[in-house]
Amino acid sequence: METLTRTLAARLGSALHTAAPVKAVERAGDGAWTLVFEDGTARTFDEVVLCSPAHAAARMLRDLDPGLAAELDAIPSAPLAVVALAVPEGAVRHAPDGFGFLVPRSEGLRILGCLRESSIFSGRAPEGRVLLRAMIGGAHDPEAVELDDARLLDTVLDELRVTLGLVERPTLVRIVRHRVGIAQYEVGHGERLDRIRGRLSRLPGLTLAGSSYHGVSMNACVERAYVDAQALVRCWALSAPDPEPSHPTSP
Repeated sequence: METLTRTLAARLGSALHTAAPVKAVERAGDGAWTLVFEDGTARTFDEVVLCSPAHAAARMLRDLDPGLAAELDAIPSAPLAVVALAVPEGAVRHAPDGFGFLVPRSEGLRILGCLRESSIFSGRAPEGRVLLRAMIGGAHDPEAVELDDARLLDTVLDELRVTLGLVERPTLVRIVRHRVGIAQYEVGHGERLDRIRGRLSRLPGLTLAGSSYHGVSMNACVERAYVDAQALVRCWALSAPDPEPSHPTSP
């Protein structure tokens, strides 16, 4: 993920502005859009694409369209804790020949799955070491995210002993809690997206993108980005003035 974001940042160069949180999105009088930043400054743009999670987009759009903001706020998310562990290679007795595993709820475990990151990407662990990344929490066990570090680690280690045959404690531990985590597409999500599209149709030049709408995976977001980009290009083509002829035309 860091490689992707750093590459995108390098391509954008000076056009990229960070540490500039947006307070509100406003409609300018000429049909353009104004972004009001937390520091009180503002900038105007022809088009705005909000790629933030739905709850953050709702906060920025609340004054512009309370109904749209309410629909976005209604998209729930599931909290998730990620526990990264570095262990000696021999400490994993039942290592699967793959990149990890997922755990169905019927197995009676709290972890949602575990990735063997050092098997997916090169350079993730030194020779003789394994980097594991276990996930716990989710919609069915949100309380797991609020466990203190010691209990969270013990829970993950106990279940990795069962699933992977882990026989040693890790030499490195990193715990990250995503309290607003993965968007949940509950029953009625499709109808909610229809209502959101209806409101956006009255706000030309404003696009919502990201994992809250049409797929939570990176693959789904990239695929949808092409659709959104093509729609923006079509809008630009329709709104652009006709080019003036470069030479006189005959009557």
